[in-house]
Amino acid sequence: MKRICLSNARNASNRGCSAAAVAVLLAAFAVPATSSAQTPADVGVGSDTKKAEKKESLFDEGNLKRDRKPKPKKDPNAVEKGEFDAEKFEQLSFDKRAQALQAKKGQIRTKMISEMEDFVARKGGGADEPERMASIYFRLAETWWEETHYQYLLMRARYNEEYKAFEDGIRKTAPTEPVENYQKSINYYEKVLQQFPSYKRIDEVIYRLGKAALSQGKALGDKVLTNKGVQYLNQLIQKHQKSIYIANSHLALAEHFFDSNNLTLAKMNYERIVQNFRTSNMFNYALYKLGWVYFNLREFERAVETFQSVVREIDKSKAQQLEFKEQALNDLVPAYAELERGWPAAKDYFTKVEGEKKMWKRLERLASIYVANDKQDLAIELHGHFIQEKPTDARCIDWWETIVDIYMSLEKFEDIEAAIRQFLAFTDERTSPWVSSNKNSAEAVDKARRLGETYLIYMSNHFHQSAQKIEDETKSLDAARPYYVKAANDYAEFVRRYPNSKKAYIVNFYYAEILYMQLKDYAKARTQYKRVIELDQQGEYLEDAALGVIYSVEELLKQTHARYDYDKKAWVDDPTAPALVVVETSDGGSRIKIT
Repeated sequence: MKRICLSNARNASNRGCSAAAVAVLLAAFAVPATSSAQTPADVGVGSDTKKAEKKESLFDEGNLKRDRKPKPKKDPNAVEKGEFDAEKFEQLSFDKRAQALQAKKGQIRTKMISEMEDFVARKGGGADEPERMASIYFRLAETWWEETHYQYLLMRARYNEEYKAFEDGIRKTAPTEPVENYQKSINYYEKVLQQFPSYKRIDEVIYRLGKAALSQGKALGDKVLTNKGVQYLNQLIQKHQKSIYIANSHLALAEHFFDSNNLTLAKMNYERIVQNFRTSNMFNYALYKLGWVYFNLREFERAVETFQSVVREIDKSKAQQLEFKEQALNDLVPAYAELERGWPAAKDYFTKVEGEKKMWKRLERLASIYVANDKQDLAIELHGHFIQEKPTDARCIDWWETIVDIYMSLEKFEDIEAAIRQFLAFTDERTSPWVSSNKNSAEAVDKARRLGETYLIYMSNHFHQSAQKIEDETKSLDAARPYYVKAANDYAEFVRRYPNSKKAYIVNFYYAEILYMQLKDYAKARTQYKRVIELDQQGEYLEDAALGVIYSVEELLKQTHARYDYDKKAWVDDPTAPALVVVETSDGGSRIKIT
């Protein structure tokens, strides 16, 4: 009969005996050392009264929430405008050819301004030639307007290029945004209006004066000047109803009121253009902006219909307005996002108008808007549709991540678990078409692995901590057992899928602890403790794992009834025989007697 001392590994008085046992066990394994262990939780193990206390979490459940960027807060009173305005609409025609032509005209304008201002200086007020002087003032105002606007468009084009370079990181500092300054034009127009009110082109004078005052007032933040501009344009509309500048005046007023968040007056002026000036070159733009008015008034069905009308009108006109059409199509996406379950209709429309390839890009943007606007059910549904329709697409992992993130934000564990289980099944290399189709997509496969590790640790950690809490509160292992089983299953799946993970060492140890302490599966516990030793012979849990092997073997021997068959020269099972190992208690310690 042989006696082996197995003392508490944390009992200083018996440390020598314990260390010796561990050394013998390691020598028997003859396992080479592996990488260093990760910093573990403090888990009591390897004692007579093995009591695992998972004090530290493998996974901080707040990590997933902290990794998500906070959504920018929206100003509830702000008007949403889209990305296309009157200035961009005008710049569509200000191409290289137009710039070259305007450069030549600019030289002529500069000469004309010099000659006319010399003439005015010589003639004074021009009382003896009122019609001629009115015409000179008008031409000076108009020429200054054209030259100022041309210079502004040049500066704006340069600014756009420089700002793009700034956004791309090529330029270190942001450029200064140009400001329109029509003061010289305003001065001359006012001279005509005040000194020559009967001038034959007075309607144009009033329009130019109103437009210049609006532009200048906006640029300088001058409300008085802005209000003067509004008054001039309303004066033109009311007193010169046959003027060719009526549509222009309505557009200038509509833009002003839209920017000022006066949607009622903006709507009225845009609708006047759409209803009364269908042949105007500003019809499509007014229709487009009317769509945004409806959007801001929360008339989303009308917004969708209006943006669709813009697309149809551009197609009918065959005008070179591809960028404008693209913007109208792009702005349809947020409009569809506001409809009740609008994505199926959006899918049908974009497929018909643009084809399947572009349709998917539009729907991806729609899905991102659902997420940003906290429309969780629709976001989950649409991302799930992507996965269903494109099950081997590398981006499926991104879509799954979004779905899980949404459930995390809702903090409903049952839904979180269901989504994670589906993701794990989707990425199981044993059965997954996605994995076999993306073997060469290293980035996607790596992300799938990282997410899989994170999700499995999250799940196992949740169940392990829940089990310990229930056991502590109820003092009943039976009540906590279902949660320990789930934790053990997730730990087992982790070590199966990711045996080379940096976290495999501590996961293996927690798995072994549950198997030994709560589930009493000593055969599996022994295997997992041995695996912990194999992973890192210098690890934090080396001694605990070695003792875990011995304790597991002890428990297995306690359950083994056998006798030695001298004829067969082997041990054979015999239920009538005594157990191979009995435990004797002595001096508060544990002693094993091998019979």
